[in-house]
Amino acid sequence: MAKKIEKLDAQMGRLFEENEPSLLSRMTSVKGIGAVTACLVVAAVPEIGTLGGKKAAMLAGVAPHTRQSGETALPGHIGGGRLMARGALYMSAVSAIRHNHALGAFYGRKRAEGKPGMVALTGVMRKLMELLERIAADPLFVPATPPPSPLPPSPPAPPLPPVL
Repeated sequence: MAKKIEKLDAQMGRLFEENEPSLLSRMTSVKGIGAVTACLVVAAVPEIGTLGGKKAAMLAGVAPHTRQSGETALPGHIGGGRLMARGALYMSAVSAIRHNHALGAFYGRKRAEGKPGMVALTGVMRKLMELLERIAADPLFVPATPPPSPLPPSPPAPPLPPVL
């Protein structure tokens, strides 16, 4: 099984490099995006690079859609789009939160605003899709890599209870 996976990975990379020589390396330069994610996104959204950020996020199914009627405003939900791209972006967003300083900070800000974890994660997925769209659209675009922000100091440990 491992040999089949290695063979398929090599074949996927070779086919991608034959058709889009520099796109794979530019997409995988973003921390959190691997070769498999880049290939899946390009396969699921072949229009990437011609859409613009918002339309690309809608096609990937990570753009929020608000539901309102009259004065009633219900929470927005994601949906539709191309499931394969959304699934790939989900795992990449989980990785990006830990390894991509800009996206990790974005996630932290959303959580500090009181957003649920999945809503903040969906925001990271959308940011990733918009970034991949920009990379595919402009061959000269190189994503900036900000320096890591220092982690806030951890709170002091609570005092131990007295021993009786």
